[in-house]
Amino acid sequence: MCESQYTPRFSMSVYYKEIANPTLPLLVDQGTVRNSNGDTGAYCFVYEDNLGEQIYKPEDIIAPSWKSERVLEQIALPIINVLREFHSRDLVHGNIRVSNLYNGGQKNYTAVRLGDCLSLPASMAQPVVYEPVERSMTDPISRGQGTLSDDLYSLGIIIAMHLRSYDPLKGKTDNEIISAKVVGGSYSALVGANDRFTGAILELLRGLLIDDPKQRWNIDEVSAWLDGRRLSPKQPAKKKKATRSITLGSIAYYYPTTLAHNIVLHPQESVKLIESSELTHWVERTLADEEMLLRLENAIRGASEGGTGVGYWDRLLPRVSIALDPDAPIRYKGVSFLLDGLGNALAEAFVQKRGLSIFTNLFKENILSFWVGACADLNMDMAGYSSQIDKCQSFLKQSGMQYGIERCLYFLNNSIHCLSPIIESYYARTPGDYLLALDDFAKNSDSLPGRILDKHACCFLLSKEARIIEPFTFDLSSHEDFRHVLGTAQALAAIQKYHKDIPAPHVTQWLVKLMDPVVMRFHNIDRQKKVRSELAKKQSSGNIQDILDVVENPDRIRNDQLDFRRAFKEYHGLSNELKHLEHRLKNPKFNAEKSGREWAATISGIVSVLIILGFIMVQFGADRPF
Repeated sequence: MCESQYTPRFSMSVYYKEIANPTLPLLVDQGTVRNSNGDTGAYCFVYEDNLGEQIYKPEDIIAPSWKSERVLEQIALPIINVLREFHSRDLVHGNIRVSNLYNGGQKNYTAVRLGDCLSLPASMAQPVVYEPVERSMTDPISRGQGTLSDDLYSLGIIIAMHLRSYDPLKGKTDNEIISAKVVGGSYSALVGANDRFTGAILELLRGLLIDDPKQRWNIDEVSAWLDGRRLSPKQPAKKKKATRSITLGSIAYYYPTTLAHNIVLHPQESVKLIESSELTHWVERTLADEEMLLRLENAIRGASEGGTGVGYWDRLLPRVSIALDPDAPIRYKGVSFLLDGLGNALAEAFVQKRGLSIFTNLFKENILSFWVGACADLNMDMAGYSSQIDKCQSFLKQSGMQYGIERCLYFLNNSIHCLSPIIESYYARTPGDYLLALDDFAKNSDSLPGRILDKHACCFLLSKEARIIEPFTFDLSSHEDFRHVLGTAQALAAIQKYHKDIPAPHVTQWLVKLMDPVVMRFHNIDRQKKVRSELAKKQSSGNIQDILDVVENPDRIRNDQLDFRRAFKEYHGLSNELKHLEHRLKNPKFNAEKSGREWAATISGIVSVLIILGFIMVQFGADRPF
């Protein structure tokens, strides 16, 4: 059963079903289940019930001092076989830890079984100890997809736990565990000074627990080791250490990695270190790292460009943290994330309805752009990340239904279901699912909203089927009700057609209820009545295009426009005549005199003409001989 604020690994489930491995539970089915009232739902993955009992509880201390042969047979080999399957399909398990190991229903089990890896984002449930240093410093929700190398690291942790006889990390906080790994390396942190392992398994253990992912053994090297090839793990590169410490929060720091991790936790003291140039001198004199010094200077200069007033610390500290350790997660206003985990963190913020301004400001303050620049200086390929950031910044700068932080969510997290409030609990993952969810919502709701498509729905649909929805975004963004309703109907009709005419009778009824602004576009009252009558007949058809055919009939619209123009012309003529008469009536005496003069002149003219005609006739008559 999945929790609503966490994005299940939908896209991975398709490939997971292809794997037939006894170490993995068989995925039988998946989908949305709803409570008896039908008002809330949850997404579920249904597995074959063959896992048995959980071998360890999360709080258990693991140090049984097993023989290496037992560790290999019962734990390492079954998990390695799974990871081979995952590697061939470009998948990541992301949930390898002792509390996710099961006995398959056998008390004296010969091989462990791995539990679920689909219901949560990768590494979401992993305690700090199972994650490489950089990922362990990240908020669990924001660790991103990860790689198979991270899975192999987690396997190395489990192997070390079962080989050791003592847990040197017992009682330590997450920060202390991270510090122990930074100072001594993961192998030393897990094993301590009490245990000394011998034999071939030591090669495997050291190869898996190398902190540098580029040097860590990959699945091919692990397979080669299992086949009998003896590989000498590379000597792990240690984290850069200063010749003298710098103090922050009463703690002395020798490593830029641990300082960067904690610098945002002590803002006031950190700003003093920075503005007094003590931090700059520490990097320059005790680390002698010119690239880090250049990044630090750029960070300070970039943060001050926006002024040193309100918001200065929020711009400064994340940049300085990145400058000290570009490989680490980005830290900003209490959140810590890897960029490919930002979509999951954003989804959690939307579901919990808090902290959204953090992500908006993150893009506006160019924190991410600074990180890209810092990593690019280390010859890392950042083109993909840079493109993502540019697009998100563009989405935030523009207005309209298809833009805003909602568009960033669905762009960064393509697996998230539609979070439109009216159908969020339906876990609609495709436009077809969305239309079915709308129909069921309309069927079971006593009070329907005045608008069907909101920003969430519009951005979700654009992320899934942009070419279907994009032509209607202008109307959907319009403040004119009739345009928005038409845009909604057109978008839903396009979805219905694309998904093989999914019947939606309750959606068509809902649309008809919203059609009044569209009907009112017709000027002729009789025509409005006829349109309403036809809509009433079509409202239960379930075919959205039928509704559009009634209100968007070209002949009907053209005839209405022609009738309106004729009526308007007639009205305009009558209005002018009315104004003329009203003007004359405003001064009746003047108009009477004027009218009298006009009539007198007219009559005088007529009389004059008659007299002249009479005179001519008399004259011509007198001259004619008889």
